[in-house]
Amino acid sequence: MPAAPLSRAPHTGGADSSFMKVYFILPAQIWRAVWLFVLVAKQN
Repeated sequence: MPAAPLSRAPHTGGADSSFMKVYFILPAQIWRAVWLFVLVAKQN
């Protein structure tokens, strides 16, 4: 499984793991909002 090392918390205390989680989830939310905005703007 390629996802196993990513889901395992690092030995630095888990701070990097939570940072990477926010780093990957937050841009996904932003780009989805931008995509929906562009989609609505093109229809008007």
